[in-house]
Amino acid sequence: MGTVQIELVGFCSAECEFCDWVRRPKEQKIFMDTELAKKCVREAREMKVDQISFHITGESLLHPDLLEIMPKDYPILLSTNCLSLEGQLAYELSKMQNLFVIMATLWSEPEVKREKSIKNAEAYLKLNPQNREIFIQMICSKNAVPWAKKMYDQFSPYLDKIPKLHLMYKQPYTQEPDRPTIGYIPSDVPEVGRVVIDKLPTPQSCGPDCLRQAPNPTTDMFIQSDGEIKPCFKRWPHWNIGNIKTMTLRESQSCARKKEIIDIWAKRDPENKLACHDCIYMAVPTNGEAWWLK
Repeated sequence: MGTVQIELVGFCSAECEFCDWVRRPKEQKIFMDTELAKKCVREAREMKVDQISFHITGESLLHPDLLEIMPKDYPILLSTNCLSLEGQLAYELSKMQNLFVIMATLWSEPEVKREKSIKNAEAYLKLNPQNREIFIQMICSKNAVPWAKKMYDQFSPYLDKIPKLHLMYKQPYTQEPDRPTIGYIPSDVPEVGRVVIDKLPTPQSCGPDCLRQAPNPTTDMFIQSDGEIKPCFKRWPHWNIGNIKTMTLRESQSCARKKEIIDIWAKRDPENKLACHDCIYMAVPTNGEAWWLK
């Protein structure tokens, strides 16, 4: 029935140009309580969701109890900027066969963080990880995309050595209407084998495309570090369904507020009752063509 996304950490060790975590309210910039995180995992398993994701906004590897929270016998996804992907933690993660790991390497960051992220990602591959899927990812923002060929040259040799490895050039999520994020499509990378180039320079988790790609507000759930349950990760007002501290995940899926949001969203929100309407229109693709108008 989709994915449960759990935000274990409401802050990050990077400051990527396409991310707005720094603008979050301070009460959200926290570690999720360990027992609360375990409750989320337990209830997600009881609902038989397709996958439990430790992803979006914060850097999950910063949570001191990460390995205690993540199940070893259920499909899980973990996204990391790789700054903390080292030592015993990296070793333990590399042995998890139930793990889909996305190494979102920091190509848009200044040299020190960029090089550490890339170095840790390559060191992880040298551990011969047993994960079910492994992605080396570039978010193709303005300062990242000039490094596209370097990423290919550095990591493509591992494609033959690690059958589950993919190189992913992904477009950024857009942010708020007054500060859109522009995506760029790399032109000097061969799209062969397990090299994937995302050519949709608009939000993949927003608007009508939600019907096809996760996170899907009709089936997926996002649980913020403070326990708030939302259909997606945006910081929009009036977007909360409830809080995991006072309701179960199953209750959140059938509550009146969730039904109201889905009904508005399904009609394309002609009265602009939700921020979804803005999310469809606020991105300007670099080629001038808006996919939502076709």
